[in-house]
Amino acid sequence: MPHDPQTTTPLDRGRASFERKAWGSAYRELNAAARDAALCAEDLERLAFTARLLGNQTECADAARTRLSYHLSVY
Repeated sequence: MPHDPQTTTPLDRGRASFERKAWGSAYRELNAAARDAALCAEDLERLAFTARLLGNQTECADAARTRLSYHLSVY
């Protein structure tokens, strides 16, 4: 699948795919972004949501746990 030149990073592509409701693409790109760097809470929520939609319950729980840890460390 060709990448949009306006969205060059996995995180950008993941966010764009999420907005288009392209769940498989969003999941793959957000997962790739998470391997490169820590995701913010909103992106972790997107990753958990797409993982759940695709039936990846363990990964959904992992992303949700990471999101909770992020919130606890911020507050």
